[in-house]
Amino acid sequence: MPDAETWTAKGLDKYGLIAVGASGESAQVEKVDHATATRLLESLEGGVTNVGASLGSCSVSSFLLSALMEEFASELAAKEVSF
Repeated sequence: MPDAETWTAKGLDKYGLIAVGASGESAQVEKVDHATATRLLESLEGGVTNVGASLGSCSVSSFLLSALMEEFASELAAKEVSF
């Protein structure tokens, strides 16, 4: 978990943060200051072991999703690995 100085220097209060605890449990906080993030994440069993900036999320309509899936059907069918 970054300290308060690093948190501010990296502008993490402007992004979401995904944290993982020692037990493998994870949590996400969005656009909060260091003190708030620390308080919200203290419930992770074993403490925070890893953190990363959240890339965010977005919403799309079912029509757009269907169109994208149709457009990229061959790429999706050829997919052999996952993250």
